[in-house]
Order: sequence, then structure tokens, then C-alpha cells
Amino acid sequence: MPLQFGIPGGIELLVILLMGLVMFGLPVLLVVVLGTVWLRSRDDYDDRIRELETEIARLQAQVGDGASGGATTDHAGDAGTDDVGTDSTADGSSDDGSSQ
Repeated sequence: MPLQFGIPGGIELLVILLMGLVMFGLPVLLVVVLGTVWLRSRDDYDDRIRELETEIARLQAQVGDGASGGATTDHAGDAGTDDVGTDSTADGSSDDGSSQ
């Protein structure tokens, strides 16, 4: 309708407006969408890192509890036999106390 009122160059102005929209509007919209997606993916990484740190802390607590109880019983049972055999062979002496 406005074109029928005698606006000089009305069609040309619409073409220029559409060209500007295509040339500038779409790239700006694309940058905004990609930027939003990228920033949201960064938040996903932060959430995943927090989950993994929590899992590591939980596993370290399990290993720490299991290792303290298990290490005491393992070393107490093996300390008398393994240490004597290892020390006597490392020095080059036999079990009867004589050296070679």
C-alpha cells in the first residue's frame, strides 16, 4: 500500500533493506546463536568437572579407609617372614649367621 502513495524509490528501498538484513542481520544472529551454544557447553564442562571431582573425592575416601585397615593387617602378617629373608639375602649372609 505505501508504494501506491508515490514514495520515490520505494521498491529500491525495500530491496536495500532486505539486502542489509541478509548481509548483516543473519551473520549477527548466527554469531549470537553460536556464542550462546558455546557458553552453555562451557557450563556443561564445569558441571562435569564438579561431578568428577566429587567422584574422585569419594573414591579417595574409600581407598583411604580400605588402605588403612588393609595395610595394617598385611604388613603385620608379612613383616616377620619377608623382612628377614630379604635382609639376609641382600647382605650375602645365610640364615645361620655366617657370611660368604
